[in-house]
Amino acid sequence: MEGLIERYSGRTVLVLGAHPDDGEVGAGGTIARLTRAGARVLLTAVSAPKDLEKRAAEARAAAEVLRAEPLLLVNDRPCRLEDLKASELVAQLDALVCEYRPAALFTHARDETHWDHFLLSRAVLGSMRLGPCDVFLFNNTAYRNPCQAWRPNLWVDITSTIGVKLEAIAAHESQFGARGKDTSVFREVARTHGRALGSPYAEAFEVLRLSG
Repeated sequence: MEGLIERYSGRTVLVLGAHPDDGEVGAGGTIARLTRAGARVLLTAVSAPKDLEKRAAEARAAAEVLRAEPLLLVNDRPCRLEDLKASELVAQLDALVCEYRPAALFTHARDETHWDHFLLSRAVLGSMRLGPCDVFLFNNTAYRNPCQAWRPNLWVDITSTIGVKLEAIAAHESQFGARGKDTSVFREVARTHGRALGSPYAEAFEVLRLSG
């Protein structure tokens, strides 16, 4: 895993979530490790269903904690991904990949039950045709139906960055603190994944593609 993190030092990594907070929940500890190892990480949310200005401000605060660069693709109006035409979404993702030429891309798992997450995951697959980019899939485990199959094959030790991950998630106050949701659940999820590595905390991913 040390080699994987160092693989992206000095390179661009694109994290794509359907909404602000998705990237932090799915990969916040890994993002923090990447930026601290010298990677440029674009923490990208496609849209915010409501309270656009507040959600954008929270996204900026979370990105600052992770030392990442925040980006909101649909930033002129609140919307859900299902409000976008498929062609419009794919065109925006293609433009993003073509502009930044990421060495790695992180996004939602293909079997997510949240409809916006599923739509984004499917759309991102199309962008793989644009170049040799490593692709990793995460899922928002704490809200996942435990009866569903989830087969990660990569675990990243985030023991050194678990506190940073939780701080970044908590920056999304409108989604957690204001709604009475306890962010400590994400510590427990990371603790569970850590068992696969024999480390205190980890994040799990499915490796969809590793380029040469």
